[in-house]
Amino acid sequence: MRNELLLATALGTSLSLSVAAVAVAGPASVDWSGPYVGVTAGVGASTSNIEVDYDYSASLLEHLSLPSAGVLGGVTAGYNVQLGDFVIGVEADGSVTSLAGSDHLVSYQPEDRLESLLSLRARLGVASGPFLAYGTLGVAGGHSSFSTEIADVAKGPPTAATGSGFATGVIGGGGVEYAMTDNLSLKGEALVYGLGGVTGVGDTGKGGYTAEHRPSGLLVKTGINLHF
Repeated sequence: MRNELLLATALGTSLSLSVAAVAVAGPASVDWSGPYVGVTAGVGASTSNIEVDYDYSASLLEHLSLPSAGVLGGVTAGYNVQLGDFVIGVEADGSVTSLAGSDHLVSYQPEDRLESLLSLRARLGVASGPFLAYGTLGVAGGHSSFSTEIADVAKGPPTAATGSGFATGVIGGGGVEYAMTDNLSLKGEALVYGLGGVTGVGDTGKGGYTAEHRPSGLLVKTGINLHF
């Protein structure tokens, strides 16, 4: 978690400086109402939880935290309604990600990957001139895969528990958007997500076990929106 916070702070500072650098070119006032589409890119840090249900050895861990990191890129679309200084809206986005991690422990060899992430979120913001600061909350889904092998050699050749599928959960965070022109804006945001479990079944050679993978993490993104 400390590495995720440091990552968010560093990238958030970079995004703030980027917005400040173009601030002199923006319009004095903006009407944020209407539809928009855009592209995004960013980085992510994840700590996936893997729960293992195995009754044959008390020495084995039942809970694993597997860190991973990667980059992402995607598209977004949304609609805003401005009411005075307040802006409400809805936004959908889809990203291809490369969040992946692996480890080699005494008893386990876990690895995981989050390959895509979709979200549908409500947004509530406050506008001030060309700036819009907002919070966002909604539902998320993504395709994840994992493998966890219990290397308990005293019990025979192991078979890894593997799982792959689409998991759903929640996502939320906040960001800032800056209107460079009446139709073009630059944004930066940080989002925290948590997805439900994907399960897999393995065998140590003496008994079977079940593993459940729950990806969660932090995304920091920047993007450009085209408003209509």
